[in-house]
Amino acid sequence: MTDWLRIFWNIGARCARHATEYLDPRETKKIGRGAGGDETIQLDRDLEKIAFAALRRAGNVRIVSEEIGIVEYGTPRCTVVLDPLDGSRNAMRGIPFFTISLALLDGASLGTVRAGYVRHLLQKDEFWALRGAGSFRNGTRTHTSRSRQLAMLGFEPYPLEGRVLAGNMRVLAHATRARALGSVAAGLCLAATGAFDAHVCLWDGLRTLDVAAGKLIAEEAGCIVTDAYGRSIDHLAVDIKTRSSTVCAPPRLHRKVIEWIGWR
Repeated sequence: MTDWLRIFWNIGARCARHATEYLDPRETKKIGRGAGGDETIQLDRDLEKIAFAALRRAGNVRIVSEEIGIVEYGTPRCTVVLDPLDGSRNAMRGIPFFTISLALLDGASLGTVRAGYVRHLLQKDEFWALRGAGSFRNGTRTHTSRSRQLAMLGFEPYPLEGRVLAGNMRVLAHATRARALGSVAAGLCLAATGAFDAHVCLWDGLRTLDVAAGKLIAEEAGCIVTDAYGRSIDHLAVDIKTRSSTVCAPPRLHRKVIEWIGWR
């Protein structure tokens, strides 16, 4: 498993170098839609090609990627899920905050993720976790917030209507401060470091592929990650179709956040 983590580190470094050195307005224009149905920009494609080249060399792997879909090299012994650009809307708008995430699975569900890796492509801040071995930020062990108050909430407000908006407003009413980053993977990682006391995405259209790495990183730091009803999402398939809301918080706050959302 540590060999796969080294592969992820290498992919992250190459993608960060590309994003830093070669990002220009042409790369943030829409060029179509990926396998998952979302709009694709050139930077999505570029980063995916970099990742696929490294994964192809590793061999014997099944890859599930947001842009291309499912690809197999050799005789697959494990699955790697890839989101080459989490925060593509930020990239389109010139907001310098987006990440790449990779997760290694020995099965097909979120509960079978064994390694997770997330890297900020411009800040070059990286997070990783191995199941049962803890969570790390740039090589330093991370731990979730010990606060009993919601001093800093991370959330994704989309869509700004209906029950999602109402649920977000109920949680925000209990927060001292809040930040919306545009990258759920980054939000989960910041909950792992204690920068966020909790992170919520109440939109049930969030792909499990997008949260596979961040979920493990947050859990290994001591967080609980469920859907917005407080139900486990470990059984959900990790692919380009399966979707779920997420609520991530330390045990002392998680139940409170679920109650504040108020969904039944």
